Amino acid sequence: MAARPDPVDARAAPARAAGLAAAAAGAILYVRAQQGGAEPTAPAPAEPIPAVSAAPAPVLPADDITAVLAAEATQRTDTHADVADELMALVAEARVAWTPARAQAFDASVAELRTRIDRAEAGRPRQQAWRALTRYLQRAVVRDDVALAAGVPGGAP
Repeated sequence: MAARPDPVDARAAPARAAGLAAAAAGAILYVRAQQGGAEPTAPAPAEPIPAVSAAPAPVLPADDITAVLAAEATQRTDTHADVADELMALVAEARVAWTPARAQAFDASVAELRTRIDRAEAGRPRQQAWRALTRYLQRAVVRDDVALAAGVPGGAP
């Protein structure tokens, strides 16, 4: 059985720590007095340390930054459109095995998603609409691939 600490000793710990600190301070004063009270000095550096200055940041005209940001948003939207086009090509290959009802439901969903893209504001809202179309096309391709691997005739249900 482990011995429990005495609560009286626990309350005395801060007083003991203060006593040790006072003893250490007294020892330091005694050593300094024996050395004649001379303060220890730090060695002087051999060479002065040069001040470090940061290079000034290049200043670009506001028009340049605005054009870069606008181009970046356009590039993102174009990338989403390119991905959707590639996925539509994959869907077209798989579509030949679909039933007419499945093809009609797919076309209706794609038309609705493209309408959302056309109505969305430029920038982030349009990118979100493109991502929704991309996710839908990815699911359609993957669903068809899984159905083909499982041997389901006519594509995925």
